[in-house]
Amino acid sequence: DYLHPVTMVELDKLKTEIESIGEKIKALKAAETVDKDAIGVALKDLLEKKKLYADNNNGIGADGKPYEEPMTKAQKKAKAKAEKAAAAGPAKPQAEPDSKGAQKKAAKKAAKLAAKVAYKSGESAPADAAGAAAAGGQPTTAKAAAAPVKKTLPPLRMTSRIQPNQIVINPNAPLGERPVACLAVAVLSNTILDYSIVSDHMSRHAALGLPSGGAVVGDFAMARYVCRAANSDLAGGAIEGQAVMDAWID
Repeated sequence: DYLHPVTMVELDKLKTEIESIGEKIKALKAAETVDKDAIGVALKDLLEKKKLYADNNNGIGADGKPYEEPMTKAQKKAKAKAEKAAAAGPAKPQAEPDSKGAQKKAAKKAAKLAAKVAYKSGESAPADAAGAAAAGGQPTTAKAAAAPVKKTLPPLRMTSRIQPNQIVINPNAPLGERPVACLAVAVLSNTILDYSIVSDHMSRHAALGLPSGGAVVGDFAMARYVCRAANSDLAGGAIEGQAVMDAWID
């Protein structure tokens, strides 16, 4: 019968020695003064005993796993790179430099670069240059005149759910934002009974409902509307009456 060069009892003993050497190496590395020479000798002895164990145990190491020869850092790096390339699959074929696809791609890239340079120098917008290059033309060099920005004014009146002749007040608003002038003018012109005061916590500003369905926003604007709606000639004439109303508001 064929017998292993090392018996089973000797394998157990060898495994114990491997574990002992491993603990010794840990202790050497944890010491205050690291003895690299002693670590090197112990590591060499450990590797030899691991290989001897696997050779006499059908290729299975002391840890119960198939034994593999120790690799250098360069070998480990090359192996990891190969495994990563294998996991990524076959590499995509590179296009020939003179193929139509490569030429088209290069032309598109050059057009984008030219458009970017032209835009930075103020000659043209990148979108115009890229579009012209894609269409087979040359990018324009004349700087397009920027269209003037139109400023839109707020509407004179706004549509609202406020009923006509309703004065809406937010009770949480500070006194300076309440329609004090409007109410004062309504009292002085004897038209206060023509208006109803409504409390609205959601209203951001004081507002006055108009007969047309819109609303006037702002204390002074509301006060002037109340003055004109009163249509009374105070102080004996239209001009004098308007002056008196302006004095009330001021």
